Amino acid sequence: MPAEASTLPERSPLSLQNRWRERKVISALYGVRCQACGTPQLSQIGQALRVCVNCQARDRFEDYKFSDKKGRLFSYAIDQLQPTLNPPGVNGVVDFEGGGRLICELTDCDLDKVRVGMPVAMTFRKMYQLRGLVNYFWKARPAE
Repeated sequence: MPAEASTLPERSPLSLQNRWRERKVISALYGVRCQACGTPQLSQIGQALRVCVNCQARDRFEDYKFSDKKGRLFSYAIDQLQPTLNPPGVNGVVDFEGGGRLICELTDCDLDKVRVGMPVAMTFRKMYQLRGLVNYFWKARPAE
């Protein structure tokens, strides 16, 4: 059955300059870890963290890679209307082993088996293509 056309406004064009500036975050899923208390944290792409969410230390962060960390599904929602390459859209909140949390799309999952607390692994996947440019980002998939 063909998908209905989206009623959402058209996405703005990808900024290649921004993708280049944020390449470490985008292609390797880097966040930061507080040097004072050790708490790993993720922020919105393009927004630098200044204050630790745990100890409120200011400007004391080091780079921290999340793409190789194991995670657990904290919460999820199934969206029947979300424009996605793999409908229906399953969006989840992933808590990483050692700390850190990310909201992302789930992929390669059987809807009947998705559950809170299930182990997930991060995978770099195609999100969409627009005006000849392909946008990739991280999705969570069930980990066996």
